Amino acid sequence: KVADGTWANNGNFCLLDIPLIDLEDKTLGIIGVGTIGKRVTDIARAFGMTVLWAEHQGRAPRNEDYTAFEEVLAQSDVLSLHCPLNEQTKHLINADTLAKMAKQPLIVNVARGGIVDSQALTNAINNEQIIGYATDVFEQEPIVKDDPLLTLANHPRVIFSPHNAWGSKSAQETLWQILSKQVSEFIDKH
Repeated sequence: KVADGTWANNGNFCLLDIPLIDLEDKTLGIIGVGTIGKRVTDIARAFGMTVLWAEHQGRAPRNEDYTAFEEVLAQSDVLSLHCPLNEQTKHLINADTLAKMAKQPLIVNVARGGIVDSQALTNAINNEQIIGYATDVFEQEPIVKDDPLLTLANHPRVIFSPHNAWGSKSAQETLWQILSKQVSEFIDKH
């Protein structure tokens, strides 16, 4: 909007042509409460958000820190995905689970592309079932030309990046340190 002249042509000191969301007093649902999910929890709480950790779908909450999966879907203003891709999580976000999202959340997928059913997510954006979608991962990478998500490429409430969130020099050095440590530990045990 800056580079294409939209803001300048508008003439106002700021451009407010799409809905903006304040994070304070909003509810963040986290699916996948590992190291990253816990760190996102800390950051969200610093912004004044209420954080709900989703229990596995179909299971009762294991303790008071977790909330039933469907309740997290219903209460979240933002839903952040951090879980692994496996048989239980493939297309976890699908037409049925999207229908249970009462607050039209923003969905952020930084887990794996296959956790989201691309066609169901595309339909949810187009039907204004959810307010937006941001992802760094896709079901097939690089994304295939017939992936329904590509129809949203220029949508104002959709953000795609090409699976490069791990690519900073610092992140690669950290990954190398972890890998080196794991290999050394394996060798020491055998």
